[in-house]
Amino acid sequence: MPPAAVAVSSPQADATPAQVFELPKGCKFRTYWQGSDAGSAMFIPSGGNLTCQNDGWLSGSDNVQLQSNGKSSSPTISFLQGYPLMNIDVAGKTLTVVSANRQRMVLANPQVAGSYLVLPFDSAQHAWFFSGTLIAELPRQQAADAERVKQRVAKVRETWQPLLKAYREPLSVRLVDQLAADRVDPASGSYLTVQNAAH
Repeated sequence: MPPAAVAVSSPQADATPAQVFELPKGCKFRTYWQGSDAGSAMFIPSGGNLTCQNDGWLSGSDNVQLQSNGKSSSPTISFLQGYPLMNIDVAGKTLTVVSANRQRMVLANPQVAGSYLVLPFDSAQHAWFFSGTLIAELPRQQAADAERVKQRVAKVRETWQPLLKAYREPLSVRLVDQLAADRVDPASGSYLTVQNAAH
C-alpha cells in the first residue's frame, strides 16, 4: 500500500524580490535587509576566493564580516548567483535556484532530477542556510515499494552530500509527488519523511 495522500496546505510564499547591492568594483550580490537592520552591516573581502561572474553576480566562498547590534562575526559564506549561502559549499557546482525569497530558498541539482535542497533565510546573517532538509520527488504510488524509496533517498543523499560537509547533523529527506515551489513550505504535501539519513 502506498502512503496516504497529503494535501498541499502551505500558504503562498512571499514574492518580494531580493535587494541588489553593488560592490565598489561593480560586482553584485542580493539578499534581504529589513528596516530594523539599520545598525547591521556586511563586509565582503575583495579579491581572494570571491570572483565576479560574467553576469555580474558575486561567486565563490570566503569569510565575510557581519556586524549586528554591536556584535561581530566572520562566518564562511558561499555566493551562488549573488545569493549568500551558509552550511553549503557550492564552489564549482552547477546548481539552479528554483526560488528564493525572505522565507527560504530552493536549490536544484541537475545530477539528480527532482531533488532539492531547502535553505531557510536567516535575517540576522542576511543569508540562506542549510538546516538538514532535502526534498525528493517520487510518485506516491511508487512509495509502496520500500526498496524503491530506499534507493531514491540514497541517490539523493549521495548526490548532495559533497556540498554539505559543513553540516554535521543527520539529514531529513521529504518525499513529495511534486515540489511546491510557490509555497512557504516547498515540501507541503509530503507523504513520507525519511529521518536520520546519515551522510
